[in-house]
Amino acid sequence: MNTRQQVLTYLEAHRDSPISGQKLADDLNLSRNAIWKAIQSLRQEGYVIESAPNLGYRLADSSDWLHEATIRKNLSSLFDDWDLECFKTIDSTNTQAKAYANNGQSRRPKIFISEEQTLGRGRVGRPFFSPAQTGLYMTICLFPNSSLEDMSLMTAATAVAVAKAIESVTTLPVGIKWVNDIYMGGKKIAGILTEAVTDLESQEVVALIIGIGLNVYPPKEELPEELRSVVGSIFEGKSADFSRNQLAVNILNEWMSLYHQLDAKTVLEDYRQRSIVLGKEVTVIQGNREFQAFARSINDQGHLIVEDHDQQQHELSYGEVSIRNFL
Repeated sequence: MNTRQQVLTYLEAHRDSPISGQKLADDLNLSRNAIWKAIQSLRQEGYVIESAPNLGYRLADSSDWLHEATIRKNLSSLFDDWDLECFKTIDSTNTQAKAYANNGQSRRPKIFISEEQTLGRGRVGRPFFSPAQTGLYMTICLFPNSSLEDMSLMTAATAVAVAKAIESVTTLPVGIKWVNDIYMGGKKIAGILTEAVTDLESQEVVALIIGIGLNVYPPKEELPEELRSVVGSIFEGKSADFSRNQLAVNILNEWMSLYHQLDAKTVLEDYRQRSIVLGKEVTVIQGNREFQAFARSINDQGHLIVEDHDQQQHELSYGEVSIRNFL
């Protein structure tokens, strides 16, 4: 950890009151000049650091940048062998994760987190609006050597982890729309994009790429018109009591816990209980094919069971559904 990261981590941990330059220097075993240079560097990066004579430095409540060291120190020990990298801006965390998985230089699992995505992606190639400092965009890259069939369960477990983490910072209930969308207050607040790097001969998943995009605050710039009626955010405005770093930690720790119990019935039971699709009329969309159906159940593979108007049942392992009269 370099000097700038040490100072930022210390200020993150002591937001409640100003810290003198001398105390920073003593506690971090650095010179006062090194502290001053680190503070200036952080300010140039966009961190809001307040200062006052005879009081010291304080990381302002409005400064809510995602920070690798702050996230890592609060992660479960199960992440000790994982790499973690934070970016201010990136094309897409999933794109970077796939490049990392494909380069063959490392099979060490890694987490990619960014303040902003310039080419964020959703399902079937749709763009995912990813403005700076109002969302949380992260990708988990792991090397499980599992089958493609396990992907549905992984997506379901990730959706439950995200829902639980959001509920840990808000009092509102969170629902899941099969297979990968997170809803709160009738609007989509998060999406999950699961992709695989596969071995064509064995049909094994060499690398699993799990992208998670959350709208934490309303964007500073206006939403694209086609998204205004369907997209929401977790909070209506910034709060001094909330940190996106902590939300990232909560999501990752919940995810790791569920990842180690994918075979447990409780994961899918939780997924079913949070479903906003079951028991409703839906439109099923699979490529160019669409049909109306009734969502009956979600089986133990995470597949959606629907019944069409001819009373024929269909087991959906891919595709998407829209809920009639929901939005």
